[in-house]
Amino acid sequence: MSISVRALKSWAFLATVLAVNLLAVLYFQFSRNVYFWDNAGYWQLSAYLSDLVFTRPLFFIRQVLSSVLTQDYNYIPATPIAIFMAIFGTSRISFTLAVVNLYLVPLYALIRMVTTTRRYIITVLMLPMLPFLAIIGFLDVGGVALAFGAMVLYLHEWPKHGNKFAVLAGFLLFGVTVFRRWFIFFTIAFCVAVLVHAIYTKKIKRMLWGMLGFGVPMLIFHRFVFNILLGANYAYIYSAYRFPLSVDLLFTLFYFGLIPLVMIFACIRRKNLTALFGALVCVLTYPLFLLIQSFGQQHFLLFAAPLALIIVGTEEIRQLKRAHIALALAIVTFLSPFVPQARFWHPRDIDRVSIFPAFNPYPGVRQDAEALMELANFVIDLEGPTVVLASSFVLNPDLLNNAIPSLNARAPFVGIDNLLWIQQVDRRDGVPYSILEADYVITTVPTALHLAPDEQLVVSMPNEAMLADTPFSAAFRRLDRTFQLQGDLTVYVFERTRPNTAEEIDWLFDSIRAAWVIRDS
Repeated sequence: MSISVRALKSWAFLATVLAVNLLAVLYFQFSRNVYFWDNAGYWQLSAYLSDLVFTRPLFFIRQVLSSVLTQDYNYIPATPIAIFMAIFGTSRISFTLAVVNLYLVPLYALIRMVTTTRRYIITVLMLPMLPFLAIIGFLDVGGVALAFGAMVLYLHEWPKHGNKFAVLAGFLLFGVTVFRRWFIFFTIAFCVAVLVHAIYTKKIKRMLWGMLGFGVPMLIFHRFVFNILLGANYAYIYSAYRFPLSVDLLFTLFYFGLIPLVMIFACIRRKNLTALFGALVCVLTYPLFLLIQSFGQQHFLLFAAPLALIIVGTEEIRQLKRAHIALALAIVTFLSPFVPQARFWHPRDIDRVSIFPAFNPYPGVRQDAEALMELANFVIDLEGPTVVLASSFVLNPDLLNNAIPSLNARAPFVGIDNLLWIQQVDRRDGVPYSILEADYVITTVPTALHLAPDEQLVVSMPNEAMLADTPFSAAFRRLDRTFQLQGDLTVYVFERTRPNTAEEIDWLFDSIRAAWVIRDS
């Protein structure tokens, strides 16, 4: 595995850069989608930070640094994006082009620098989920670039000072962990693979240099380690996001495909240490992550860097005949998501083994876009503090907040100022105190949930209490205006007429706590 900066001038790399930018622009040309939760949080944060880049630069830097020590979702990934958006605007398409060019393109550049043109093309085509996740706004792709860089720096046989490059590899590995905390599972797997590699190759000094590069920043940012990484029981907090193992396996194949994975692992030779290193990282990361929660689509980026390393380091692909077979298989892998086939809204709905990747790469289209826009504008006109008692892919507070700038992807990001955050997942968020601050409450029929009903009682029970004649709902009156969203979801709006009494509040919150006790008993 050699490294060549001149490779970045090759037609294959330049064509990739042009293609992913063109795909991003075309995606928004046909999209009528709304972004929320995981693929929108950093868009909102980047828009906020972009206002500080030139107006309050020192405050901007302090905010970024302090977030590493205090925030579960620190500002490091948003920093380059915010600078880009400070120049080019805060629209959704601006955010996406920033993710593509600042995080995905550098990853492709690293891959191109360490391999041949043919193997580079095969690597890019075998991982179609990378451009897809980047285009829909998962800046977690930047963590893949850091992870791949760390592996290459550590494994490459440098002509001079090879062991000292392991220090930089360790530093990048720490950067991966800080970039997005759930990359800690990759970090642990990487460290185990380094230990195995050091014992097998007797390169103990290289391992020690790597430990130095990783350990020093860990000591400097020890508050991050103990407060953020080790400071919470994430297995309990995210227990609502755990599905049966069969669901996780089918969901994994949904994004990677069975045959591509078999081909990647089947080409590994026993003495091919580069490919074996990547394989060991994959095999260790998978069960480590499942100890805490099930996979979301963005979490499959944990495996992108080691899978790319396996393809780059697989000697068999150099042979002409097998290279042709691998290239043909890679083309089929990349194109397979575009083939019309059954699509699924939720991992639990997947009922078949995906021979090739089967995720939906087409631009999302909300059939109820106009109704959703009307609801968003209606809430803005209410002016008073408003909560949304819904937590589904059709309606939730974050979705409503992002509806207008999402559906007009070239407009600056402007949220709904009077929309309050409210608790949505029992074990993660706790009792829904935010409803006490609301002058208006938005409810749905049926109750809109995205997890098992007994994991979102903080949504379903207040929603049902508002719609029925209960002690808590006595402080509200229902407005005449209703909205009809997709999935036969009817939206009602309630206006507060007086503050709730202590008895009414206790009635609702005690009911929720009692339901938790019954559920957990």
